[in-house]
Amino acid sequence: MFKKILKLFSYQPLVGGLEINDLNLRFAYIKKEKVFSASVKLEPETIKDGKIQNRQNFIKALSQLHSQIASHSRKKICVIATIPDNNVYAQIFNLPESAETQLEEAAKLNLQMISPIDFERAYSDWQAVGKSRENGLEILGAFIQSELIDELDDSLREAGFVPVAIEFSSLSLARLASELGEAVNPQNPFILFNVGANGLSFSLIKNSNLYFNHFVSWQSVYGNERRVAFESFKKLIVEEIKKVLNFSSTHWGHQTNAIFISSHGLIEEIAKIVSQNFSFNSQILTLKNFKNFERDWFLALGAALRGLMPRFQDSIISLSKIGTEKEFYKQQTAVFLKIWRNIALAFLMTVLIIFISADGFLAKIIGNLNNQFSVLTASQNQPDSSMAEFNRLQKEVADVNKEINLAVLAYESRLQRSELLENIKNKAGDDIVFKRISIQSPDSPIFINGLAQSEQKALEFKGRLVSDSRFSEIELPISKIIPSSAGVEFAISFKFR
Repeated sequence: MFKKILKLFSYQPLVGGLEINDLNLRFAYIKKEKVFSASVKLEPETIKDGKIQNRQNFIKALSQLHSQIASHSRKKICVIATIPDNNVYAQIFNLPESAETQLEEAAKLNLQMISPIDFERAYSDWQAVGKSRENGLEILGAFIQSELIDELDDSLREAGFVPVAIEFSSLSLARLASELGEAVNPQNPFILFNVGANGLSFSLIKNSNLYFNHFVSWQSVYGNERRVAFESFKKLIVEEIKKVLNFSSTHWGHQTNAIFISSHGLIEEIAKIVSQNFSFNSQILTLKNFKNFERDWFLALGAALRGLMPRFQDSIISLSKIGTEKEFYKQQTAVFLKIWRNIALAFLMTVLIIFISADGFLAKIIGNLNNQFSVLTASQNQPDSSMAEFNRLQKEVADVNKEINLAVLAYESRLQRSELLENIKNKAGDDIVFKRISIQSPDSPIFINGLAQSEQKALEFKGRLVSDSRFSEIELPISKIIPSSAGVEFAISFKFR
């Protein structure tokens, strides 16, 4: 019971996976080892090569998908959106181990240096994928033109979706294969080959992380042709796998000995092409769990796996607009405050009902006591028994008054605590997000665990508490300020006079 209450107060909005490609929208979320899914087919030319061509049709399709998921249109649905690899540039770069103390700054500087597109007009992100003696820290960087994400982000929000993160398909599929792939050993490097709605994707996976992605769009090879000869398709697969193997041999010093294949169709034929032309182990990608889940849904399921992660632990690449994660925390805080508001209102209503009931009950008792007192004072012939009865009634009246005083004190104490929480909230403002508030008793310190955009914002919050004479013994140890993907996490304690 206590765990359920604690879970309610630390509410985490459900985050699903949303795959967006040229043909379909697919949504999936995982709850209690079960998958809920919904999909909408896009009208022709709504998205082409991963770029939105008809925004009105795209929003219409998103709204149709939203109606399948939520009971009302105003509900916000948090998603990890996974987009085609077409327009995403991914690249591994290395940093010396000495850069680990200032990893954020060093990584961002290198992203600017290696960006294949104008950095001022791009969204980029990075994640650490490994460490070696020869190369130091291995970092995967990703880039995309900002206008593509801006249009996608605006469309999602207009249709009622909140993009918590935006990643590309290879990341989603690599996560799915590494965590749920049957016969996949994440410790051994392997190639992940996916034939999807937008083209062919080849990914090199090492230690469960994406190291390299090679994408070939159908448009770049076949143009607007609707039908492709099987021999041409077979030749394309063989040529592209050879390119990936050459890259693997050059950068890893050896060729990988395993390839896992995923495809929306012709899976057996594709597997046969690979096995006939290459000597290494090739297998069709299957899952340990969700065995009946169709391969068409693998990308949405891979994104949904990321949605299960606590937001403060998510340091995976996201090509979202700046501030998306901050908005997610604001939404979470609004839900948290709404829960506490409802609890406070319910408590006050209960107290009010108790006082009204008690007032009627006590009025009735006082009336009865007055009647009995009048009878006793008039009965002069039995003084001893009358006096004893009088004393007994006086004691009952005193006990009732004592209980009323205790109820009033309890109500005032509750109001003081509500006032305290309101004062703390006002001091935090919009810069601070509370994860946990612990109040043991009026004389004990108050402990707060929270999130801030930066260390400076956390120190400014402390300063606002110091400047208020109602707070004392304020402590914010530097060791308790910990960097995170959303800024910094911190722990502060103080007393309320």
